[in-house]
Amino acid sequence: MKPSNILTAATQFAIKVSLAQVSGSAQPSEIDKVLTAARVRPTTNDIAPLLSSAKVPDNISISIRIVVDAKLNVAFVVTANPANNSATTLKAILDRKYALAMKTALQRAGITVSDKMPVDIARFVA
Repeated sequence: MKPSNILTAATQFAIKVSLAQVSGSAQPSEIDKVLTAARVRPTTNDIAPLLSSAKVPDNISISIRIVVDAKLNVAFVVTANPANNSATTLKAILDRKYALAMKTALQRAGITVSDKMPVDIARFVA
């Protein structure tokens, strides 16, 4: 193979690798933008009434995020501080109410995720 052909092949390979890195896995901010634009991302105002439904005590701080996997499945992660069983109840409510619509919006947008990607959703401080 001539040196010019090797250089051309190496250049083409480098371009393909750089394009793969650019068009690879979506970042949390991209996922958040897609969900917000599709109007399926719950706001703090949407979630606040659900705290009562889950019987979250007033002295508990709650952190909510989602984790999106490679198949674009969406799962809520709810952390209570101090630990409280109401976090599990709130997670179940959020999963039922929002997860499927979020997955659908991500699929329609053509988002790709190579590994589990966490995205912050809301915080409620006691």
